[in-house]
Amino acid sequence: MSRSHFLGALALWALIFLASPGVVDPDGSALVSSVALVPWALACSRPGRRAFLAEWLAAALGFAALMGWAKYVWAPGLLWIGIGQGFYAALAGVLLRRLAPKLPLVLAVPLAWTCAETWRYVIPQPLGLGWWRLGHALHAWPELAGSARVWGVMGCSAVLATAAGALAQALRTRRARCLLWALAPLGVAALLAALVPPPRTTPGPRLLLVQPGFPQERKSGRRYDPRQNFLDLCELTTEGLAAGAARGEEPPDLVCWGETMLGLTIFQPELREALEQGLSVEAWRGPWTVAALDELERAEDYWIREILLGAAPGGASQPAVLPSGTSFLAGHVQLALVDHGLRRRNAVSLWDAEGLRGLTVGKVELVPGAETLYGLEDFSPLRDFVNSLASYIPDMVPFERTGSLELRRGEQERWRLGASVCFDNAFVHPYTGPLASGELDFHLVVSNEAWYLRSWELDQMVAFSRMAAIASGRALVRATNSGVSLLVGPDGRDLARLLSEGQDRMVSGTLSVQVPVPERRAGGVGDGASRGAPRPPFVRWEGAWRMSWMLAPLLLALIGLRLRRRGPEAP
Repeated sequence: MSRSHFLGALALWALIFLASPGVVDPDGSALVSSVALVPWALACSRPGRRAFLAEWLAAALGFAALMGWAKYVWAPGLLWIGIGQGFYAALAGVLLRRLAPKLPLVLAVPLAWTCAETWRYVIPQPLGLGWWRLGHALHAWPELAGSARVWGVMGCSAVLATAAGALAQALRTRRARCLLWALAPLGVAALLAALVPPPRTTPGPRLLLVQPGFPQERKSGRRYDPRQNFLDLCELTTEGLAAGAARGEEPPDLVCWGETMLGLTIFQPELREALEQGLSVEAWRGPWTVAALDELERAEDYWIREILLGAAPGGASQPAVLPSGTSFLAGHVQLALVDHGLRRRNAVSLWDAEGLRGLTVGKVELVPGAETLYGLEDFSPLRDFVNSLASYIPDMVPFERTGSLELRRGEQERWRLGASVCFDNAFVHPYTGPLASGELDFHLVVSNEAWYLRSWELDQMVAFSRMAAIASGRALVRATNSGVSLLVGPDGRDLARLLSEGQDRMVSGTLSVQVPVPERRAGGVGDGASRGAPRPPFVRWEGAWRMSWMLAPLLLALIGLRLRRRGPEAP
């Protein structure tokens, strides 16, 4: 096994780990992330005995460290994370060795790196994984990250990889002028960010984010008590509303609770008819009957309309948790009829000020092992093992696409928000997708990261949120159980963050925010939605960019490019 390839790749992943948000610095370091590719470029661009295996081993160790917070769920899972995702990094080395003899490193490095990274992102889980990509390291530099409005996160990866390739070229050739090429991609990124700014905004809806800080064992473990959790959330909501009123704030348009923080199960309407017609439900998925669905409806009516909205039976009124005119949004479990069977989904619903529930939307990217076993849950020994470990069975199915919900203020104002859940936040398509198919005013993520305590997983999620806001040109709100709850503007800058005694995670509190939304088009008076608001170019070109990063480097490598070396190495 090649020692130089192993050490070069190990240096790469050690630096990427240290530069990741939350490990050393809450925002991480884009500079160190870029420099990390230099030892990899120098060592792994040359042939070597069993180079692929050496780089795979180093990358497996690196990915396991980068996602080391997964140990809080199930430490052996890091073995699969490291081996599975390290494979793509090792493929980047193979492609680099194919391209380096034909191209200068300033071109070969970004082509090889972004190609492998894009394939890792595109291939469905559990074989692929869209977690941390090099371009996310720019999340705290909106002056450069703003270029994601044109070429997305992968374009930002290419920027940092190109700078690293130029540095490696300077070291290999000992030509100082090659260093100028390291500035070129940064200049292009800054120029694109300036030429394609985020849309102009206007003050939008007022939201109250409620973060109870429940530990995971209370969230879904052995201490799970849905009624007590609901009452405690109601109390915290009341305190947040009272604090806002004391500050002279107007009542919020929407109160937001996090992922599955509403301990109600909401069922798809078609499910009742299917049960009446004799739908068979496996014992471990139920028992669910028509009578059980009736009970679910009564519970929803009591919790939402009577307790939260104060509408007692018979049209009477009683003290309510929510002020008049305030809507309510929360994550919950949905029972759905999928492929003629009863399945569960990680869902989000919005109840208007009258207590009427609209469309239910939800999660499109499920966490492997934690929310889905890809059909392996049908094997009872494995099912029993997982249940004993986590106190539940991961048998959920995803929604087909990220959905949007309508929020109203009275009869005149309305906004459309894209609702995503937790792990969706690590991807970009849940945020560009709704924009590509219709109007959207802002994004809202409901999340629960109590599994991961105070680890750097939460800082990585903040980085994802910032890049999603930038790439889509829309503000993004995170409403979480245990942190980090915040508002990110469409330019990727934090506008508000929930803090309690200086801490933003595993703490209890509320946060009042007013979300900036794109200005409505001329003639849109009376229509609160951002009709005709501009979409960043990346929303339209996402598919083309993705195919380019996936295929162009492979084509160059396969046809054995016959061009002379050009660029900084040319005499």
